[in-house]
Amino acid sequence: MKRADRLLRAWRFKRARTHVTGSILDVGCHDGAFLEAYPHTLRLGVDVKIPSQAQAPWLRETSLAQLRLDTGYQTITCLATYEHLGAEERASFWSVVQRHLTQEGRLVMTVPHRWVDEILRLGKALGILSGMDDHQHHDVNETELIAEARRHQLRLERLERFQLGLNRLFVFRRCA
Repeated sequence: MKRADRLLRAWRFKRARTHVTGSILDVGCHDGAFLEAYPHTLRLGVDVKIPSQAQAPWLRETSLAQLRLDTGYQTITCLATYEHLGAEERASFWSVVQRHLTQEGRLVMTVPHRWVDEILRLGKALGILSGMDDHQHHDVNETELIAEARRHQLRLERLERFQLGLNRLFVFRRCA
């Protein structure tokens, strides 16, 4: 990761942290950096590929389809990850949310605007961004995402645009 990548990630983390409470399941955790801010919290980070240098007992390398847990979480985060999921993986994601988000729990997501891919390509060409796996991005329609959450008994609590409108923060609450 380049310096600009780390700055953008820190900005994304800061926006998400204000909505995190209680135990946390971080879907698409990469190296677990987001969860490091919560040392005294029940936390679990899952990703299909965790970097070898990221060693922590609260990180698990697994696919969403294979994830089996015995506990629920008060917050599930999915930061800059949902756009990497194809249709089948998105179905697995919503299944994980259904099984592991507690009553009144929150789903906190950040999803970039589709224009970000062009900016990432330019930043990579200029050598200022790494643009992690941007070639795997799938468009995320805001209206469809909100409708999908509603189908899974989640109501939109907050929608914010940040990073000059190029990123979106969604906060959903599980309906009682």
